[in-house]
Amino acid sequence: MNRKKRISLPIVFDERQRQRIEEAFSGKWKFTTVEIVKRNGEWYTHFVLKKTVELPDDFETIIAIDRGEHNLAVAVVVSKKNPEKPMKGQLWRREEVKQIRGLYSHIRRKLQEKKLLKKVKELKGKEKFKANQQLHIIANQIVEYVKQFPKPIIVMENLNGIEAT
Repeated sequence: MNRKKRISLPIVFDERQRQRIEEAFSGKWKFTTVEIVKRNGEWYTHFVLKKTVELPDDFETIIAIDRGEHNLAVAVVVSKKNPEKPMKGQLWRREEVKQIRGLYSHIRRKLQEKKLLKKVKELKGKEKFKANQQLHIIANQIVEYVKQFPKPIIVMENLNGIEAT
């Protein structure tokens, strides 16, 4: 394959995606990264956009969420009226994701011992899907947690370069 040859690929957006990209070109959003990946014989483009937003004046509760080494996410809730004293906290462990990764690591090792490398490759997508599914469940739990507070606003750390393991 000649790596110096350039190719052009059409990019298809749905309406919401098209609007975001047009806003990025007009300066409302900033492109942070663009990644092109091939999955199941099809090419996909991942655009990561960044936008600075103004905090609304009518929020009452701040939920600070932090990603950690030992816990997948930790949330601390403070009231706008008394920001020095946390009201409540919650953590989400990464045990379920670790179990999935551990199980598939064990299966891969056994398949490699039997020299079934094709089967190992097939498992990669399944492991990623199950881990992402568990992360999606945890994200929904975080959203449900946030909903219990009056007029909440979520504050998160900069998550660039972080992977769930």
